[in-house]
Amino acid sequence: MERHFERDLNELKERLLWMGSLAERAVHQAVHSVLDSDEQLAKRVLDEEDGINELQSLVAHFAASAGEAVCRLAAHERSCRRDDA
Repeated sequence: MERHFERDLNELKERLLWMGSLAERAVHQAVHSVLDSDEQLAKRVLDEEDGINELQSLVAHFAASAGEAVCRLAAHERSCRRDDA
């Protein structure tokens, strides 16, 4: 159970880092599109927004799954402690 939780947590971390990287790049490009009056770059930023939003949904799903796993793991540990008493 702990290995499954660790795997989910690592995947959540990786997806969150990737989403943050994409969002950072989008902000950087958006600022440049305004400063340079680059309409094509602005359109590209908007086109890529859907991908960031999809990744956000995946991250939210993984976070919820990780939260459920934490609850199951905590319940399992409490059960084991009661059995040992």
